[in-house]
Amino acid sequence: MGEMKLWQLQEALTGATYRMAVTTLRRMMRWLGLPEEKMGTLTVYWLLDGRSDGRRLSAWVMSLAWSNGFRPEPVRPWRSLNELA
Repeated sequence: MGEMKLWQLQEALTGATYRMAVTTLRRMMRWLGLPEEKMGTLTVYWLLDGRSDGRRLSAWVMSLAWSNGFRPEPVRPWRSLNELA
């Protein structure tokens, strides 16, 4: 499983097309500041490598969610505490 490429993992988990998987990876790589040339070499092992303290996994999951329509609610720091309850 560690040698499985990330685009293959996304295809297996979500039924995404190759194009959608590449879009997700491209967004993740941009967020992490990585060169796009490495995109084809990214494996599950690389994603779960503990030296990144979960940054890679978090960026991939957020990019995957973004690709599937998730949009976080904008931050509104002026909200009263009553609205949060």
